[in-house]
Amino acid sequence: MHIQLRHKKVVEGAIVLLALLVLALSVSFSWQSYSDYRTDTLAAKNSELAYLPVSDIRTPTPGGLHAVTLATGERVWYQPPPPLKCQAGPGCNAALISAPTLVPGVLFSASNDGALRAHATKDGSVIWEFDTNREFKTLNGVRANGGAIQGAGPAVADGMLYLNSGYGDHLGRPGNVLLAFEVQ
Repeated sequence: MHIQLRHKKVVEGAIVLLALLVLALSVSFSWQSYSDYRTDTLAAKNSELAYLPVSDIRTPTPGGLHAVTLATGERVWYQPPPPLKCQAGPGCNAALISAPTLVPGVLFSASNDGALRAHATKDGSVIWEFDTNREFKTLNGVRANGGAIQGAGPAVADGMLYLNSGYGDHLGRPGNVLLAFEVQ
């Protein structure tokens, strides 16, 4: 009896996984131009749009941010990579390799150049930015520096935005700081 129950759960789990895979494939195939966005990071979405950051970290001109309609995949706007916040060279480029964070009217996107930018969701324009490429005074007195921002994106909770800066792998620049921002 135990074997049958475990097997049933495995089969049910496999069916759910297969259903999710079929759904994912049908959504991606319905957007014929989706591959044009060349994203290899997570996207953010609201009820109408998906916001797609572009990594392309190993190409000569990485970065950029797209907003596309969920219904058709048509591009609503595109923002090319802004000027770099770090000195151009190994480990510094405009790749958007971390997941974006969406709050009403604003999309937060962090970049491999060490910048955190807030984009207006209506047109992608940059409405605020912060350069993490520096040393920070920390609460515990430990020396901390910003660097490339990759992986996990900004987290928003209770009116605060938290961001980890400094990734020395995947063509990034090392650092070790957790930043907290408050709306004023």
